[in-house]
Amino acid sequence: MWIIFGNRTRAKPVEGGLRVKRYCAECEAATTWQECEVKDRVHVFFVDLFSMKQRRLVCTDCGEDVDLDEARTAPKPKPAPRALTAKEVKAKNADIEAELAALKKRLKG
Repeated sequence: MWIIFGNRTRAKPVEGGLRVKRYCAECEAATTWQECEVKDRVHVFFVDLFSMKQRRLVCTDCGEDVDLDEARTAPKPKPAPRALTAKEVKAKNADIEAELAALKKRLKG
């Protein structure tokens, strides 16, 4: 005996909803996420048994979704460290060269 069972998820963007840029674990990149109304349906023999509607944040690239409350309480990403100036890079390289020279002396001595 065959039982045909399935489920379907559809996401419809909410007009004027939340749009954020955040990291997506599925895409492994920073992507745009949009607030959507997500409808999950479960059916047997092509007859819907039940359906659920929720507002969730959905990745616009892959379709991964997360709870809206989780997205609002997620910590803000830390800003990237500032780039070193050419003068700072030269000073840092000089320090590294001095340390290497001292290590070479110790190894020979």
